[in-house]
Amino acid sequence: MVRGSNRIFRSGAAALAVAAATLFANASARAGLILTAAGTADGFTLSTYASGGSGGSYAFIAAAPLNGAPGQLAVIDYQDGILKRYADVNGQTYSSELSSVSFGSAINIADAGGVTYATRLGVSGGLYSVSPSLGLTPVSVTGGFTPSYGFAGNPVSGHLLAFGTGSAGAGIYDINPLTGANTLIVGGSGFDGVSVSPDGTRVYVENNGNSILAYNIATHALVFNHSSAHGPDGTGVISGGTYNGYIIANNNDGTVGLIDPTGATEVIIASGGSRGDFTSPDTNDGSLLLSEYGFMYRLNAPGGSFGGAAPEPASMTLFGIMAAGTAMYGWRRRKQTVLPA
Repeated sequence: MVRGSNRIFRSGAAALAVAAATLFANASARAGLILTAAGTADGFTLSTYASGGSGGSYAFIAAAPLNGAPGQLAVIDYQDGILKRYADVNGQTYSSELSSVSFGSAINIADAGGVTYATRLGVSGGLYSVSPSLGLTPVSVTGGFTPSYGFAGNPVSGHLLAFGTGSAGAGIYDINPLTGANTLIVGGSGFDGVSVSPDGTRVYVENNGNSILAYNIATHALVFNHSSAHGPDGTGVISGGTYNGYIIANNNDGTVGLIDPTGATEVIIASGGSRGDFTSPDTNDGSLLLSEYGFMYRLNAPGGSFGGAAPEPASMTLFGIMAAGTAMYGWRRRKQTVLPA
């Protein structure tokens, strides 16, 4: 595993021999995730949000906007069992956090309905709401719930979509964090990489390291199936712009895939990483944060965004569940104009 820089080296006026040696060294070291020619041509941009760690691989595993703290992210440090607060600007390092709290078995985090929520892996009742100062309040789920890896917020309903074990066994659950009510969407194990479509109707999941599936949240029907040899893990769905409705896969083989809405094709738009894992939509700026071994990258889609629009917390207080379906969650879409070859 390599924890080097992700910057793209340019030969400039350097001698060809020096340039060749530099390129060879970078390729050999797998210096970091960079856009492929296809990703650049398709209009994606990639930058480094955070790097470094406490001697381990998973210091930056998942992140979410910290509701009530504008311009900040709450970040899961799985390696050390810590929940951290960082500025939501590129160039962060392990030690540049604004504050932190101990959070043993910390595994994932998401925002929904104007609230930030975090989970603890394999801990019964391990679902918490997160305050702007990183205060943690347990969220009660009817019948109990033990979280696993996959976790995402629904930008329309304000619910949480989570993989774990609840009253109906293991599987993907739709959880209303305000009431504790929950529904099993699909039972089984081997799920991860949970994300939600911007219109709030589909939940996308990675399954057993070789496929991405999507289920209709209301009917529980399987509506999407994509098989991949790249080891898909975290997922994200693009809203608006050139690739409206396309799926991003953060792959275990160190690549990032762009999958068309039918699931028929996957174009590799970034490569050179070590091991892609979690993804986190950043509704502060519409980017998708990609976790890697020792890094967290920021991916931007041409004319589009990830995660949907977050509501104002005060509105959720006044209107509760009713507000979750209002126009505050509307998302302006642009017409899809170009398809990948």
